[in-house]
Amino acid sequence: MFIKKKLLCTHLIGSFFLIINAYLKEIGIGKVWYLINANSLVGFQNLIENLFYRFSADKQIINELIFSFLNINIFLLLGITFIIVASISIILSIS
Repeated sequence: MFIKKKLLCTHLIGSFFLIINAYLKEIGIGKVWYLINANSLVGFQNLIENLFYRFSADKQIINELIFSFLNINIFLLLGITFIIVASISIILSIS
């Protein structure tokens, strides 16, 4: 019974994040990361560039992927993650 309550709370938290996502569309991962520590964001970009530029000749695609990831709404990502974790836990607890 306790596990079912935890799974329900996890699902509700995920749903809450998805509702917040509808109202706060401009809060992306990159913006939150920049507000926490801008230097680590620059270091992350440098690390990704150094790792992937060795394997890819097209640097524009890699930059587009980095910017796409950093523009994802953090509440959308959290909501989907919480709902997926709750759903997988429910499926595993049933079987």
